[in-house]
Amino acid sequence: MIRRLAISLFCVAMTSAPVEAQRLQPGTEPQQLPGTPTPGFNWDRQYPRLRRPSVPPAARPGQDPTIQTEPAPGPVAPPPAAAPDGAPGPAAPPTAPAGPRGPLPSAFVVPPGLSQPIEHLLEDLGYQAGKTVPLTPHTCFDLAYLCYADGRYADAIVFASHGLTLCNDARLHLIKGVCQLHQGMGHAAQRTATDFQNAIAGQQVFGIDAARERINDAWAVRFADLVEYQATGR
Repeated sequence: MIRRLAISLFCVAMTSAPVEAQRLQPGTEPQQLPGTPTPGFNWDRQYPRLRRPSVPPAARPGQDPTIQTEPAPGPVAPPPAAAPDGAPGPAAPPTAPAGPRGPLPSAFVVPPGLSQPIEHLLEDLGYQAGKTVPLTPHTCFDLAYLCYADGRYADAIVFASHGLTLCNDARLHLIKGVCQLHQGMGHAAQRTATDFQNAIAGQQVFGIDAARERINDAWAVRFADLVEYQATGR
């Protein structure tokens, strides 16, 4: 009995010791007891903050929920409707009307520089009556070719030059340049070769193949060499 009473008194003394240690004296602050946790220390680890779980967007019927989807695009404007077959398309912007065409030179002007009056020359060449023949670009080439074939190179140059005042014709440049080489007019033939290339580039090539077949002497070959040299440098 005495032993149990002693053990009880010992337990009461042990439990009352910390209480007595916390008795405060006037003017002092309470101190933390040894072994007690610091207020706020490791608070998140002991009591973790609750996080709201993120909810993925609901998948459409028949779609794999693991596949992320993009937002649907907005409305797209429909393409312009095509005009039905046979209907006229959009009207083209109006163009300025072409100006009035200027008067053409007279076809009965006799070019100066011929070796004799034109009626005598045409009679020698076996051509028609002189003053009634219209000197168009085609007629000028025919007369220039007749003079070239008859050895009248100066007259051929006159007819070809007159035809070139009416129309930029590659045939006239060709026969003019060949006859200039016949006359020993090298620098003039070189300028004519340049004009010939410009006429070719401008698609003024009516009858040029036939003219090359008819004008085929040695000086025609030299004129072709001059044209090639200007075009390629060889």
